[in-house]
Formats: sequence, structure tokens, C-alpha cells
Amino acid sequence: MSRYLLQSHLSILEFSKQKQVYPTSVYSAIKAGKIKPDFVGQGCIKMIDLDKYRDYKFGIHNYDKTALNNWFESITPQSKKQKPTTQNKKS
Repeated sequence: MSRYLLQSHLSILEFSKQKQVYPTSVYSAIKAGKIKPDFVGQGCIKMIDLDKYRDYKFGIHNYDKTALNNWFESITPQSKKQKPTTQNKKS
């Protein structure tokens, strides 16, 4: 069973990464009624339909994309990050 209602549904964190904004900007747009998320599953997880909101423009722009990408990298679970490879040396 998929955790998504549709293939185009993204979590708020995934949507904010796709749009290159912080999640607080997405939550602000939801609170203002500009984005209407779908509630998926028994836990009522908020998911945003990318097909519907792909062209949505956020009023706040972060010009330092490096800092934003570093922030997303810092909150990514360790299991998703690449593990360094170790090489065994023969003696």
C-alpha cells in the first residue's frame, strides 16, 4: 500500500525542497488558504498535489540557495545519505 494518494503527491518537506523554499513558507501559504493540502491515511498526513501547485510562486525568495540546500542536507535522515566506502587492504 502506498503512503501517497496519487503519484504526484508530496509531503510538505518534499514539496518545499522541490520549490526551493523553507517549509515554513509552505505552512504560511496553507494557513493563508493559498495552498489546500490533501489529507492522506489514518494519520491525516498533509500531502500537496504537485500537479495542482507546480506553478505556485512563493512571495519569499531565498537568494542563498547553498544555505537552503545545506539545511535540507542537514535534516535528511542518515539512512538516505551515502555511506562512505571503505577499501580493504591486503597485507
